[in-house]
Amino acid sequence: MVDKLEKVAESISIEKGKEGAMNGEKTRVRLIRERKLREKRNEMDLNDMIERTGKISALSAINLSQLLTKKWTEEKNAYMIMSQIRTEKQDRRINDMCFNRYKV
Repeated sequence: MVDKLEKVAESISIEKGKEGAMNGEKTRVRLIRERKLREKRNEMDLNDMIERTGKISALSAINLSQLLTKKWTEEKNAYMIMSQIRTEKQDRRINDMCFNRYKV
């Protein structure tokens, strides 16, 4: 009798776990879809604003476009990416240190 109750309780907990995982996945997908829709609407609004400003003055439209364009520093992990770019001078110094070129 106790074994049956344990099995029933275990199967109920497994079902609830599966149901929770499925609901979590549905929520994640819904949130992603809503975020993309919001971004698309925002982009359409910005494009519309640039077009309306362009009808008034081309210079104003260019300035507005430049203000709204993301700069490389605003991107995620931009500092890490830019810090990985090395120059020829840095490469030469590393080579010199690795191969002890100037050591007597």
